[in-house]
Amino acid sequence: MLLNQLLEVARTQTAAHRSLQRRARGTTARPPLVLVPSILGTRLVDNHGRGGWSSTAELYGLGQSGRQNELHPDGLLDGFTVVPRLWSYDTYGGLVRYLERVGGYVRGKSLFVLGYDWRKGVADAAGQLEDLVDRVSGRYQERVDLLGVSSGGLVARYFLSHGSAGRTGRAQRQALQQRIRRLICVGTPQRGTFNALDVLANGSQPAPFGRVFAPAELAAMQIAWDLLPHPSERLFIDEHGKLLDFDLYDPDTWLELGIVSLPREELQARLTGARHVHDMLDGGCSRDDIVAVGARQIPTVIRVFVAGGRLRFPDCEPTGREPHGALLYAPGDGMTTAASLQAIAGLAADRVHWVETKQHRSLPTLPEVHRLVVESLLAS
Repeated sequence: MLLNQLLEVARTQTAAHRSLQRRARGTTARPPLVLVPSILGTRLVDNHGRGGWSSTAELYGLGQSGRQNELHPDGLLDGFTVVPRLWSYDTYGGLVRYLERVGGYVRGKSLFVLGYDWRKGVADAAGQLEDLVDRVSGRYQERVDLLGVSSGGLVARYFLSHGSAGRTGRAQRQALQQRIRRLICVGTPQRGTFNALDVLANGSQPAPFGRVFAPAELAAMQIAWDLLPHPSERLFIDEHGKLLDFDLYDPDTWLELGIVSLPREELQARLTGARHVHDMLDGGCSRDDIVAVGARQIPTVIRVFVAGGRLRFPDCEPTGREPHGALLYAPGDGMTTAASLQAIAGLAADRVHWVETKQHRSLPTLPEVHRLVVESLLAS
């Protein structure tokens, strides 16, 4: 979009961005980069090319939600069109253009995007990432960098930890994982996010002022379950601020508290899949080639009240009337806490970079995030 690109060029005329561009141009030997987008980061369309989830019509209640099961990936979601050919609500377009303009990457030659159906969960996406890395690395016979945004960082870490068992032999998987030079995670909830419990219980409104997707629609997507907080987290408190011992990964907890209306067998399967993701990440090897970028200035909800046998979710932002604020909120970006962002074995403090954002979903659109990504890719 014309106005988006003009504004992006203007923002990069500072000394820091121009110096970075000169460094990038002077770096001749650099691995290709694979971008792993987050939930909603890949466009999903039906056989007629009509969008679902990633289309403006669908997100604002004008689409046909009954077609959701027929959708397939169709490239990166650059943004939502506001004025055709003039202005769009940016998602990944600005990041990719920065990687091209300042970082010197070329889409299809040195910059690749994992196009996947994010609804199917982390493990399924990791298998597709393995295939893409195999193709990119095999083509160039060199190492590969990964950039994972939000849940995309979990996909990349799952692949680095275990690959996709059953697709290739163990030795082949390990050889392929060793092809990864560096992973950069932007806003990734390494130990899950309370927000996943919230949307499964209350639904979600992905677009500002858009339609609210019902809990039943989200419960049909394994990715919503895979993002649940780590099994060791204690999420429930009573009205007096006492921590309760409900097990988030026990389907009886969900049934007793009326969180989601699903048969017990389906609940068990979804929760088992989500626990498996955490187990795989916990058991992954420590690496010193991971960089984390995120925010920590927004109070982020981490717990929920249990009152009268049902859940009562706290306000998105703390108020002076809430006596249990210290138990309910932690520093973060509104979805990912600072503690979850850093929860990677072996992650050095100097490889964590903090920015300021108004909300989690804005992270991949921020010029400072773009700069930090390229800086991290150029670092020795």
